[in-house]
Amino acid sequence: MGRRNIYVADSREAFYDRAAAMAGSLSAAIDLGLDLYVARRQQGSSQHKEIQVYVGRDEERVLKRFHGQELAEFLIPNRTPGRHDGVTVYHTARSRLACWRWSDPDWQALRKRSSLPQMELHETWSERTGEELLVFDSVAEVVAAFDLREEDRTLLENLFTPLRVEVLDI
Repeated sequence: MGRRNIYVADSREAFYDRAAAMAGSLSAAIDLGLDLYVARRQQGSSQHKEIQVYVGRDEERVLKRFHGQELAEFLIPNRTPGRHDGVTVYHTARSRLACWRWSDPDWQALRKRSSLPQMELHETWSERTGEELLVFDSVAEVVAAFDLREEDRTLLENLFTPLRVEVLDI
């Protein structure tokens, strides 16, 4: 590749000199900086990490992966006797809301097994089971899909509101 000229503001010249000294050359510093910049932009925000959730059971069980940040976890109205149903809400790297609906054993109800209707216990009954992963564009869609309480809606709205971030060189 041919030579490239870069123009540096007088106020940033010392910073570029320091980076060149640390990396061995200005080209090496710029190359490393561009690698880091591209990797961060492709992954989303530095606050986002890889999320892995399982959906389904047995042969139907699928591992789903995406980049995001966990916002909140809510219990939702119970659909299955002897289980606690809930949803974990993630803010994705593409600014959407991924909602993983899961089911946990209700150990208190299982201790009082006589109060439950007759059922066959599945071999994975004692673990968290991922039921589905849904993606939404707004908090209102999440609230409607999972019948969340008003206080849960307010919390989710506050968590989903983007923060203004200032990067300081101090």
